[in-house]
Amino acid sequence: MTISKSKRVSKAQWLDTALEVLETEGVDGVRVEKLARQLGIAKSGFYWHFKDRQDLLKQMLDYWAHEFTAVVTENPELNQGNPKQRLEKVMRMIQKYGLNRLEIVIRVWAQSDPMAAKVMNKAYKMRHDFFANLFKEMGFRGDEVEMRTQLLIGYYTMEYSMYGKQPKANKEKLLKLRHAFFTRK
Repeated sequence: MTISKSKRVSKAQWLDTALEVLETEGVDGVRVEKLARQLGIAKSGFYWHFKDRQDLLKQMLDYWAHEFTAVVTENPELNQGNPKQRLEKVMRMIQKYGLNRLEIVIRVWAQSDPMAAKVMNKAYKMRHDFFANLFKEMGFRGDEVEMRTQLLIGYYTMEYSMYGKQPKANKEKLLKLRHAFFTRK
């Protein structure tokens, strides 16, 4: 690969590449030199966006929390209208954009890094509150809300790593069945 000295790479490109490496190699695989090579630029470009590797890791976690949680929980379209329809939209977003593809690797990272644990726990609380409120709006109460919330989050936490890519028709059929299961009284 040719290294470009003049090519500009955005912070988002650095973070997306770092998350791809995190997904395949874990946090120990996230190295500045490796990312620069993958982006086809000199390592010095890294320092336009990050102080050091630790800053990159912190910003990766914040980026993950935003792009894989806040884009859903803070989305105005998903906070208005029929809660059953909103739940289906969220389920479709998770499926379409693979918003659960990093769950296991983030959890593994969080087991050995307090910074990662703090960000992960905050993101999971946002998810929990979001889904619990949806289920409450559907008329569920008490343990019914908590059971549905935990089960839905647990499913999406494990789905990508356990089942990977599936045929589109199968994914659609299962999504409809899951939606019916979670919304049935």
